Amino acid sequence: MKIHIGANLFPQHKSRIFRNYELTEIKPFYETKPHQKTLKKWRTESAKDFRFIIPAPLALTDPEWKPGKTSSWKTGAQGFTPGTEMEYIWKMLHKTAGILRSHTFVFVTPSTFRPTQININKLTDFFKNHDRKNVKMVWEPHGLWDKSTILEIADNLDLYLSSDPVSAEFIAQPAKFRFFRINNFRSGGKLNSDDFYKIYEAAQDSKRTFVLFSSPLALKNAKSFQDFIKNELYL
Repeated sequence: MKIHIGANLFPQHKSRIFRNYELTEIKPFYETKPHQKTLKKWRTESAKDFRFIIPAPLALTDPEWKPGKTSSWKTGAQGFTPGTEMEYIWKMLHKTAGILRSHTFVFVTPSTFRPTQININKLTDFFKNHDRKNVKMVWEPHGLWDKSTILEIADNLDLYLSSDPVSAEFIAQPAKFRFFRINNFRSGGKLNSDDFYKIYEAAQDSKRTFVLFSSPLALKNAKSFQDFIKNELYL
């Protein structure tokens, strides 16, 4: 079992993340397309085995998304709607992955992407009709989706789930690869050894697990979890 630890405060804390952790998420991609020059610079500055996670734009995953002043994406693909913009986004995901040597896409569906049969059909069509090209597809559903439906969809579409072992809503998916986004906004995002033990236990029986800390204290929590693993405090 290999656990890779990272923080989600990129690129604001780029140097610190590159220096101390193993992975991060390209947060700007939710709304913008970083320039190729910027992407190449990030790849050059990071360690050879550093892992970049690429999120799908909200322009694809959010049915109610509207472009803001800084948005790079256009309307047309909201809520996994087929068409020219969807294909353009898909192309950009892979182009970015090629530059960053990334193998992980995350599709965060907000609460506006409701658990209706229409949305399930759209999700199914999207993942069935696009070649994955050896990329791991991670789904992080928000809103009123029930656990059994989430697990059934993930199984049918060969998706890995993004979940939070510290949360009461944690969904344990039996898979060789696991993806944990640790949000934990309670108490300002502070975690303790009991929380770290839950994360470690949830990673058992996996071949590889990504643990991405995403709270306001992401950098501190990531460092504390590193120490927890290094010092074998789970024993």
